[in-house]
Amino acid sequence: MTKEELISKIEELILKGQELKNSIYLFGQDAFFNYYKSSKEEEYKKWIQSIKRLIDTMFPSSKERLKPYADKITPENHMEILGLLEGIKIFPYEPENEIKGKSSDRITINNNQNNIQNNTQQVIFNIFIDAIRDEITGKELKELKEIMKNYEKNPEETKSTLLEKIKGFGKDVLSNIMANIITNPDFYSTFLN
Repeated sequence: MTKEELISKIEELILKGQELKNSIYLFGQDAFFNYYKSSKEEEYKKWIQSIKRLIDTMFPSSKERLKPYADKITPENHMEILGLLEGIKIFPYEPENEIKGKSSDRITINNNQNNIQNNTQQVIFNIFIDAIRDEITGKELKELKEIMKNYEKNPEETKSTLLEKIKGFGKDVLSNIMANIITNPDFYSTFLN
């Protein structure tokens, strides 16, 4: 749609709105509110839907400005909608927000990097756990888990106890665990990068 076509469409909507302004009437009230309708309700609804569609597709930055006025017929809301259309007619270009675009690009990149990093860390963690399970007995694994329960309370003492326990498994067990980790294809490809 060219700029001229767009302005022409906006002018049509403004003219239709000015015509529909006279169709709004008070049909009821209570202690707190006045209730309005349009004598041309079907036309009024089509007019509102056309404006919503125009703003959704061509002027998304104006969505929030339209929202409070579009769902309830009142003379005041009607004037606000006409004013919004007049403003768009005068300034028919959507404001550019360079920071928003760059920020969302950065967020996407960061999310992708975080996902890749988290997946890589999970793969390496699984390789490590599998290597340990392959080389020690179930009883030894339970002993390691029991030692690790105290880690949050006393990290230094737990680390010392853990090292002594692992040394107790023997050099062959530790060598095999390290070899299994390093030669795992998933770890190996990550390790080389």
